[in-house]
Amino acid sequence: MKKKVVSVVLAAAMTTTLVAGCGSTGAADTAADTSAEETTESTDDTEADAADAEEIANAGATYKVAVVKQMDHASLDEIANAVEEELDAIAAKNGVTIEYETYSGQGDQSTLTQIGTQAVADGVDAIIPIATLAAQVMANCAEETQTPVVYAAISDPDAAELTGIDYVTGTSDALNTDFIMDMMFKQNPDVQKVGLLYSLSEANSTKPIADAKAYLDEKGIAYEEKTASTNDEVITAASALIADDVDAVFTPTDNVIMAAELAIYETFADAGIPHYTGADSFVRNGAFATCGVNYTDLGSQTADLAYTAMTEGMDGLEDYYVTEGGIIHMLLRAQGEHVGFWTTVKIGLIGIYYSYITPSSTGGQPAQVVYLRRDKVSVGNSTAVLFVKFFAYQLAFVLCTVASLIYMYPSLKRDDPQLIPIVLLGIAINGLWIIAIPLLFSPKILKKLCGGVTKLLLKCTFLKKRENYIEKVHGFEADFSSYTMKFRSKMRYVFLAILWSIPQVILQMSVLYVVFRAFSLDLPYGELLCMQTMLQASVCFIPLPGASGAQELGFSMFFKSYFASGDILYTAVLVWRFFTYYIIVLLGALVVVIDQLVFGCRRKQEAALSAGKE
Repeated sequence: MKKKVVSVVLAAAMTTTLVAGCGSTGAADTAADTSAEETTESTDDTEADAADAEEIANAGATYKVAVVKQMDHASLDEIANAVEEELDAIAAKNGVTIEYETYSGQGDQSTLTQIGTQAVADGVDAIIPIATLAAQVMANCAEETQTPVVYAAISDPDAAELTGIDYVTGTSDALNTDFIMDMMFKQNPDVQKVGLLYSLSEANSTKPIADAKAYLDEKGIAYEEKTASTNDEVITAASALIADDVDAVFTPTDNVIMAAELAIYETFADAGIPHYTGADSFVRNGAFATCGVNYTDLGSQTADLAYTAMTEGMDGLEDYYVTEGGIIHMLLRAQGEHVGFWTTVKIGLIGIYYSYITPSSTGGQPAQVVYLRRDKVSVGNSTAVLFVKFFAYQLAFVLCTVASLIYMYPSLKRDDPQLIPIVLLGIAINGLWIIAIPLLFSPKILKKLCGGVTKLLLKCTFLKKRENYIEKVHGFEADFSSYTMKFRSKMRYVFLAILWSIPQVILQMSVLYVVFRAFSLDLPYGELLCMQTMLQASVCFIPLPGASGAQELGFSMFFKSYFASGDILYTAVLVWRFFTYYIIVLLGALVVVIDQLVFGCRRKQEAALSAGKE
C-alpha cells in the first residue's frame, strides 16, 4: 500500500511540473522594448530579492565601456546619446561607476579598426558598436580577448555574420518593409513609379531593398534604383530620381543616405516627391514619413544588454529552461521581451487551463495572448512566440509518435492491428499543423489571410466601428510579420524549442508508467511510453474539452489487455485522468482566479494614482 501511495504522489508531482501537449496543444503549445511588471506579490518579492542581491554584489564596481559610432549622423547620434543616458541611469540605480567614451569611425574601416584595437588594449569591459560596419570591425578586434560586443542598430545580424558568436549580441532595427510600402500606397494611392535610394556599401539596406522590390513586383509597380557612397553622390542620385519622374522614394535604415538627408530633403519636397524612410531620425532631418524603430528606445535597451553582459556574462543573455513556461521564456528572450520566468510559468498554466476547458484546445493560445498583453507584450509578438512554441511541440510530439509506432508495430500488428490505422490518422492530423504553422510565417500568405479577414469585416455591415477592427487587423499583420522575421534570423532558438519539447513530451507521457506502478503492474517503461504517446495522438484532436470521453475510450482500447478485470481498468482510467487532466484544471483555475484578483487590485491602484495626479 505504501508503494502505491508513493507512486501516486510521484504521478502528481510529475503532472504539476509538466505542461500537457496534444490534448492541450492549443496552449502548449505554448516571445522589444518593454519591461513587464510581475502580477503576483510572491514573484515580485522573488525578483526584488534577486535584484537586491545583484545590486549588493556589484555595488562599488567600476566598468569601462567604449561606444563606437560608425559615423556621425542624426540616427547614430540619437542611439549614442540614449546609450550614454541609460548607462548613467544604470550606474546611479545600482551604485556602480560606468566610465564610457564615445568614438566616431567617420565611416572608415581603418579608423574603426584603430578604435577597436585601442579599446581592447585599454581593457574595456564592453564595446557598444552602432551600425553594421562598426559591429563587424569591433567583433574582429575583440575576438582574441572575447570582450563583450553589444551592437546596436543592425538590420540583419545574420547577413552581417554577427550571429552565433559567443561574445557578440545586441539589438536590431530590422524593418517591416511591407508595412512601410503599405503606408506609402495608402498615403499616395496614385504612385506609378517608386525610387529606391540606398548605398551598396550598407548591409542594412540589402534585405529591405530586396523586400521592397518583391513588394513592387507583386503589385506591378515600376521602380528606379539609385545608389550612392558619398554625400555628393547622394545629392546626384536624388536629382536623378526626380528626373526619372518617380512619384515617391523609399530608403531603409541606410547610414550613408541618412548622413546626407539634410542636403536632399528640400530637393524632394520642392519636386513634390515624398521620401519614405526606415527611421524617425530621417524625418527629423526633413524626410516625409517613417514607420521604423525608435532609436532612443533601442539605445536604452542596448545599454541594458551591455550591463547584463558585464555583470552576468554573455551566457546570462541566452538562458533557457525546460518545461512549458521555460520554453516560452526562452522564446520571449529571443524576441527581446523581458518577462519574468515565473510569469511565463503562470502563462503556461493559464494556457493549459483554457485549453482543457475548450473544444479541441482552441482557447489556450488566445488566453495566453491576452495575459501576455497585460505584461505589455504586443499581440503580434506574443502570437509569433506562441506559434513557434506550438510548432516546436507538435513537431516533437509527431516525431515521438512516429518513433513509438515503429517500435511497437510488430506487437500491434500481432495483437491489436485495428489500432494501427487509428494511430496513423492521429499522426496525419497532428502533422498538418507542422505544415500549416510555417505557412503563416510567409508574408504573402499572412497578407492574403489578413486581406480575407478585412473583406469579411467589410461585409459585416452590422458591426459598429468596422474601420477600427480593420485597422487592428492591419496592425496585427505588420506586428506579427515583424516578429516572425526576427525568428527567421534566430533559428537556433526554434531548434532549441524543438529540442527541449522532446523531453517535455516524454515526461508528459511518463505519468502513465507511474500510475501503472501504483497498481503493482511492473511493465516495460518503453512499451508504456510508446502506447501512451500513440493514444494521445489518436484522440487529442477530438472536438471536446480535454477530449473527454475519447481519452477514456482510447485508454480502454489501448490498455485493456494489461488489466485482469474491467473494474481495475476503470479505476486506472480514473486515476490516470485525475493526474493528467482534473488536477491541472483545478490548479489552472486557481491560478486564473488569483491572477484576476491581483490584476483587478492593480488596476484599482493605478486608477487611484491617476485620479490623485489629476
